Amino acid sequence: MDSFLGLNDLQIKFFTALGQLGLTTAVAYVAYQQWQTARKKLKSDIFDKRFAAYLRIRDAIEFIFSECNQNDNGASAARANQMNRNAIEMEWLFCEEAAKLTERIGAALEGYVSARSRTAFGPPEERAKAGGVASHAEIEALSGFYKLKELISSDLKLEH
Repeated sequence: MDSFLGLNDLQIKFFTALGQLGLTTAVAYVAYQQWQTARKKLKSDIFDKRFAAYLRIRDAIEFIFSECNQNDNGASAARANQMNRNAIEMEWLFCEEAAKLTERIGAALEGYVSARSRTAFGPPEERAKAGGVASHAEIEALSGFYKLKELISSDLKLEH
């Protein structure tokens, strides 16, 4: 009987099977690493979308409070109206409560913009009343934003 390197037929089959097992293990390891990489990429993508949604809300609030003080109510009103679209996105990215808070912030911002537009013209008592309404709406919007920030802060951490 011929043998390869002094090995008999059974020993050759054993080392062939061992080689196949080693190759299978290596392929399984590569597949596992690809799965881990895809999982981390998915978490990173979700984080990016969530953080962008948060920044849009924060930036809209900053824009409205700064621009309304310069009497540019048209752009501010458009930003306030955009909160409804942001609310839909917040529900999809976070939860229903985040969407409700975003809607509440949007309503407060719309009230703020409306009240601020009335503070520029009219009798002094009406302007003072509108100023009080604007102040209350500002507090409501900021309160809602801080509650929203607290609610979603755990989701705004990129952890792999």
